[in-house]
Amino acid sequence: MNWIILSSILFGMVHPGSKLILNTGIELIDFCVLYIGIRLIIQIPLYLKNFKLTHKQKKVPWVILIFFGLVGALLQLSEFFGLSKGLSVSTVTFLVYSHPVWSLLLSYFINKEKAGVNEIIRVAIGLVGIYFISVQAINSGIDFDLRIIAPIFAGFMIALWSSLSNRLRKMGLTSIEVSFFYDLFAFGSLVLFLIYNGNIDQHIYHTFKWIQIPYNFLLICFYSVAIGLLPNFLFYLGSGSSSNLNASLLLLIEPIIASITAYLFMSENISSLFIFGAVLIIISGFNFIDYFKLFRNQYSKFIKINFILLIFFLFSLSPINIYANNIYLVELSPQNQSDYTISEELKLINNSSDIALNKIRELFPKCKLDIEKNIKFGSEEELYKYTNSIGSLSNPIAIVGLSRSTFARIGAKSLQ
Repeated sequence: MNWIILSSILFGMVHPGSKLILNTGIELIDFCVLYIGIRLIIQIPLYLKNFKLTHKQKKVPWVILIFFGLVGALLQLSEFFGLSKGLSVSTVTFLVYSHPVWSLLLSYFINKEKAGVNEIIRVAIGLVGIYFISVQAINSGIDFDLRIIAPIFAGFMIALWSSLSNRLRKMGLTSIEVSFFYDLFAFGSLVLFLIYNGNIDQHIYHTFKWIQIPYNFLLICFYSVAIGLLPNFLFYLGSGSSSNLNASLLLLIEPIIASITAYLFMSENISSLFIFGAVLIIISGFNFIDYFKLFRNQYSKFIKINFILLIFFLFSLSPINIYANNIYLVELSPQNQSDYTISEELKLINNSSDIALNKIRELFPKCKLDIEKNIKFGSEEELYKYTNSIGSLSNPIAIVGLSRSTFARIGAKSLQ
């Protein structure tokens, strides 16, 4: 069970980590190709060792595996699309986590399983939760477009992926084989997407240029292994000694971890409407009858899990922020106006800064900023002295806004 808890925590870093990588400027499909490609390369020796032991014992269902990989490619693109277009981590995470709703619907329409009152209630609750989270995103200025539809579609793809992976396991494939073929055909599907678009050479050029930056290379490698591949193996390892019910309960930690991480370290706002929708989506993943039996038989384990979640919740309320909360806007135009021909520039800069700062406060209402504007006429000595004083202040993290001319004057002065 401990392995599943650890895998859930790592799974919870998937969306915050991908948001961090996408913010470096890499395109969505290039990120997906790198991410899946690195995972595939690592799995090749594991698969070859497993292949030597098992290839004579089973007939490989190639059609299902190819379709499995296509589902994987669509899952990757749709799961991260909203993040690449500015949707918050918490919103994407819970819209993607709506997959239990789609799993129930797939079981009814495809597997012809009977849907009782319990299942109908769960689907209804999940759909209402999706609605409230979508409304919360719309209220924050996001239109109901592909940014919201894509993660909901990703939830459906996860449900389809889960159904296909279970079918492949029942056909005799090992977890290593399922994982390897998933990445192999997902990678191939993504490459075919690039070829179909007709600009694969540009994507290759920009991707190689991106990974030449050491920070980017280390970040994508760490993400692919520690957040993409490792939690899968930990989950397979833990699921062998834990019931499906216990495993599904522990996976509830995943969206909570993602939302708390985004709240603490990405300054994302979590509204009461979002919390209400998120709770409904989590509830939709419960099989009430089975969970009641589990709660009755394993009361102490429920207490421990709830205690862990309570600690995370209380920790999320603490005022931790690694971002700058001081902004200095500096513009000291030369006092000698004979060399200065742009009229009323100070007034324009001041008005523009007010518009920008108001937009920042609107987008990040939780972020408390101390803003100091020093926009006036002044000498080089005064300008240099003031900017030097900012660096000597007690707060080590601050943003200083300078025009190109002011930045050049400071640079020239520092070289004297």
